[in-house]
Amino acid sequence: MENVQACKLVVGKFYLQRPPVLGTPFNLVKVVKVRLNEDNKTQWGAWVHPWECSTAGLADSDYYKDPWHASSSYKDHQRYNINKHICQQGNTWTYPISVLEEFQDEVTMNVKWVKPPSFKKTLNTKRGVHKRNIYYADIPKVRCFTHRWNEEEARVEAMASSKE
Repeated sequence: MENVQACKLVVGKFYLQRPPVLGTPFNLVKVVKVRLNEDNKTQWGAWVHPWECSTAGLADSDYYKDPWHASSSYKDHQRYNINKHICQQGNTWTYPISVLEEFQDEVTMNVKWVKPPSFKKTLNTKRGVHKRNIYYADIPKVRCFTHRWNEEEARVEAMASSKE
């Protein structure tokens, strides 16, 4: 897996991550709290709120242009108690943590997704759930990462099949 060069995570920003299994083109997460090393100067990773493509599972789903929404598995605005160890946070802090190497690049998301009149796809969210989509200028960058991951996966599969 490739690392981000000079990555500086920022709370509230969205980041692209390679999926653990290439069933979906990529993962999209929003940083909710940065995790610092004990020296409190360098970043170790971050707690993230995963986002999901609102049309995932449909035959005509477009992860690049379709809307995304925050995963309902994690409640928004959880509270982290600075005086408690992570094991003692309980139900007030359940976001998953990602290490720095999992973050590939920052992705700009539009503030709000506006449903075009020609949009006929079924959304996998309840009505009123806040949706965003990837800013059009970032789509080529996201496609490039996905293309490289798929090429790498194909090389690994070819090497595995040639050894058999």
